Amino acid sequence: MHDRREQVGNDETLVVGNDRKISVKGKQEQTTTGDHISLVKGMKSLEVKGDLAQKISGALGIKVQSDIVLESSSRI
Repeated sequence: MHDRREQVGNDETLVVGNDRKISVKGKQEQTTTGDHISLVKGMKSLEVKGDLAQKISGALGIKVQSDIVLESSSRI
């Protein structure tokens, strides 16, 4: 295995015709200096096998069209 480095001077577009999978054996970091917007047109699932911490310097808004369910084996 060898290191790989890419630099894009302007815009980049990636179109994948079917599934896409990314596996990282080490640490993965992503930094965005502008807005970060994601749109998922299907179901989105997140599984964290350790702790999950979030730090928000501004406001937090959550808008749902159905139920909100919180479940804990300990306490909420």
